[in-house]
Amino acid sequence: MLGLRSMFSRLMIRPQSFYQPAQCIHTSEVDLRARKGTRERREKIAKKNRAAKLAKITKVGYIPQRKWSKSKVDKHLVNLNMHKLAPIDDAFPGRYYRWPEFKMEDAINFHKETLDPTMYDAMDSPLNITIEMNMIGEKATRLVSNFNKLVLLKHPFEHGQERKILAFAKEEVNRSKAIEAGATTVGGSDMVKLALKGNVRFADYHFILAHPDIMPEMLALRGLMKKRFPSAKNETLGLDMYEMVTRFMSGIFINGLRDEHQQDYGVVNTKAGILTMPTEQIVQNVRDIMSSVNAQRPKRAGKFITRLYFTTPESKEIFKISPADFPFEDYERPGALIKLDQAKPKKKQAKPCHEAGRTYELFRTSV
Repeated sequence: MLGLRSMFSRLMIRPQSFYQPAQCIHTSEVDLRARKGTRERREKIAKKNRAAKLAKITKVGYIPQRKWSKSKVDKHLVNLNMHKLAPIDDAFPGRYYRWPEFKMEDAINFHKETLDPTMYDAMDSPLNITIEMNMIGEKATRLVSNFNKLVLLKHPFEHGQERKILAFAKEEVNRSKAIEAGATTVGGSDMVKLALKGNVRFADYHFILAHPDIMPEMLALRGLMKKRFPSAKNETLGLDMYEMVTRFMSGIFINGLRDEHQQDYGVVNTKAGILTMPTEQIVQNVRDIMSSVNAQRPKRAGKFITRLYFTTPESKEIFKISPADFPFEDYERPGALIKLDQAKPKKKQAKPCHEAGRTYELFRTSV
């Protein structure tokens, strides 16, 4: 009896929650749907992240294994070899000694000796120059862009570059001089009218030259020519048509290009003359080219042109030029304070003291 009574008492004192029915699950569309605009915002963020990942990935073509290490070498430091000994003889193994530096005159004469008729017999070969540059701009994060410009040489030579020149002149005498100098197309007032009608394509010509007597009529072409409009600043406007056309025909184009793998390293490869020319004329052409390249330097301290060397297509010799042959002043910011030479403090005089055959130096010190 006691067992049945205890069993019934346990059934009667069960917690009330045991008898509560199960709650129904709410299945309305409000809970299934995300908050308004949340899904669109997340999709925009995901799309932006995917675009950022694609921007970091740069497609690179096939690179042979022998060229893998070349992209990691600092080209500003190649062949410096400052830790090696300087050569003491004319003939030496290059791997054990420092790359020597020469003067411009000596390097040109060395190439002339090599290509002399008694040796290679190729005196008609051009002298190629390579100018290396530090392309870092005013800030470390900015770089000097590639440039393409014309250098007017005082001593022209057969460079092999094609030139198309359009010359404008009102008088027949000036037009005949331009034709004699080698201008591609020469015209006067009739040519200006054809250009206004769109029958002259300025993009087909490398340079557009003009005489001052036709400038009032050419003012209507300023909007069509834009930066190529003749002006005295660009030396495309002058009185002597023969001399002006000759200079632009004999000038040489130079291209400054940044390296594909090392963006702060730039190079200019061009010709400075032919070995049959006098050495002084070739040196003058080299200096004109280097001055034109140095005009592209940014407004920062330090050198822009870092190295220069001469080569010829018929010889494997490479002559590095001493930096003393192309000195360019460092850039100074306008308004910078001038550093005055401070007076050097006087040295304290030493008083000799002799004791037991020894000499000591006594210095007076502040207490």
